[in-house]
Amino acid sequence: KSIGLNAGDFWSVLAAAASAMFILRLEKATIQVPKSAELNATSLFVVAVLSGLWILAQDNFSPASLSPTFSELKQIAWLHPFELLYLGAISTALSNFIQAKAQKHVPAERASIIYSLDPVYGALFSFLLLGETLGGVQAYIGASMIFIAAATNSLIEFSKEE
Repeated sequence: KSIGLNAGDFWSVLAAAASAMFILRLEKATIQVPKSAELNATSLFVVAVLSGLWILAQDNFSPASLSPTFSELKQIAWLHPFELLYLGAISTALSNFIQAKAQKHVPAERASIIYSLDPVYGALFSFLLLGETLGGVQAYIGASMIFIAAATNSLIEFSKEE
């Protein structure tokens, strides 16, 4: 086992930075676009277009290589329609709509504290619903560090308000 840095660590940091930027931009966007549904629809449309371009770029925009890709996508859609519907409608569209609606009333800094606890919520719900356990002492230490950081940040923020 290695505890050194690897490509996954780089992508994790990049994902966290992208998420932070999204939260900050969403705060401004919810002020400029009064209807959360319109903001959400536009956001999802942009993501869909960019995802489609990503698929095309992966195949070097070659028509010959697109056929297997679209054939595979069609097969996935045929075999897993309910899973795709759930992922698209609930996990993506509904959660993004709720986030856009809520961030009208919650500052980005407060929202980031809530979102930083996402891995802790995931571990808790996977334990409660699926009976899964964390993988060793390091996982418990990591979850504790996330929780302590979020709690400390929240307490410091509350003390500034008083």
